[in-house]
Amino acid sequence: MIFTDATFFVFLTAIFAGYWLLQDKEERLGLLLVGSTIFYGWWDWRFLGLIGAVILVSWLVARFVATRRPGEVQRRCALIAGILFNLSVIAVFKYFGFFADSARAMLATVGVDPGWTAMNILLPVGISFYVFQAISYIVDVARGDMPPEPRLRRVALYIAFFPQLVAGPIVRASSFFPQMEREKKLSSALFFAGLRAFLLGFAYKAGVADNLAQFVDPIYGNALVAGDTDLAAWSNLSLVGGTLAFAGLIYFDFAGYSLMAIGVARWFGFYIPKNFDHPYSSPSIDDFWRRWHISLSSWLRDYVYIPLGGNRVSKLKTYRNLMVTMLLGGLWH
Repeated sequence: MIFTDATFFVFLTAIFAGYWLLQDKEERLGLLLVGSTIFYGWWDWRFLGLIGAVILVSWLVARFVATRRPGEVQRRCALIAGILFNLSVIAVFKYFGFFADSARAMLATVGVDPGWTAMNILLPVGISFYVFQAISYIVDVARGDMPPEPRLRRVALYIAFFPQLVAGPIVRASSFFPQMEREKKLSSALFFAGLRAFLLGFAYKAGVADNLAQFVDPIYGNALVAGDTDLAAWSNLSLVGGTLAFAGLIYFDFAGYSLMAIGVARWFGFYIPKNFDHPYSSPSIDDFWRRWHISLSSWLRDYVYIPLGGNRVSKLKTYRNLMVTMLLGGLWH
């Protein structure tokens, strides 16, 4: 179920109508959680257990690190364990097969047969986004930026909130949880604000990105990955055009989906952050990364780069911090 499918519009209409017909805040949030569970399970119900484990571990770890009973060492160990658990979920499902296949190919170049075959691990949809949000929650509680949430269903809704579950933006726990407590009222301003964002994102995704894909895919698409495309068969002009078209494709596809997510969340009275700010008009690489996938760039800055010391350390360590941050950003993509 993606935002441009007819099935999604039926699903969204039902959840939207039910949400605003309900008067009780807890019932509304409960409906959103049920809807988010259905939305995620629609892709592959088997992965509901995985996201459920991420939710449960994050909830338990946050409650433990916030209590005064354990010592500082125990709290720090629990925090590290919670972060490592969430990162291990990405490592296994997103990277294990990649690194195993890469190692096998490298050994094969020197005549060594490692004896294992290519691994096909099914990648759960949205895993990078909800894992980073889970880490955000644990760390924000450990830092004292927000109190631990005693209600498991609140943590579940934050991590599994369906508008941004598949393709972001990455939402901070310290921003989302207070919004769950606010009373919400449907108004024309709220509805049309969501509609503007959704329609613009829909035009980006379905009108621009999907049409650019018709030109890009024959050159750089799945056929190339499968080894079925010979780039020598294409003219230099076609290759340059395909490269430029791909730059547009990846922007309008990602930015469009983010805008639709912002619009859908707005229809339920939630604000989620802007994710792109015309990055291709940036005058420098630094400015580009501040405008491209803003929620990820700021997440890496606040949860990786600054905790490592940022630029407040020696020049050599600053370069190390930049390299680690950019490496993680590259692996995430």
